[in-house]
Amino acid sequence: MMEVVLLLHHLSTEDRALMFDSEIRGQLAMLMGGRAAEQLTCSSVSTGAVDDIRRATDLALRSVSEFGLSAAVGPLNVGVLAAGGADDGAWLMRDNGNMAKLVEAEVRAVTC
Repeated sequence: MMEVVLLLHHLSTEDRALMFDSEIRGQLAMLMGGRAAEQLTCSSVSTGAVDDIRRATDLALRSVSEFGLSAAVGPLNVGVLAAGGADDGAWLMRDNGNMAKLVEAEVRAVTC
């Protein structure tokens, strides 16, 4: 019965267009929970959490680079900036990969 409740909860939050940052953090905790439980209870980890890790990474990346929920990156859409925005991407050539490194660091901080 618990699996059904978790599945219903998961479907109801994933299909929504609007999520609060606290809900995103809860989703990330739920997705990474299986891997954490495996690390605590088993002598080694398996590939069983591969889909959860993929989904958590995707959600964390979107929250940082699209939703503007990272204080370090700020309320901007990194994809729009990378596509050129108003100045045809001139800022990206001057950035030297710093934005990509910052986004990656923020995604790692959110998922770990």
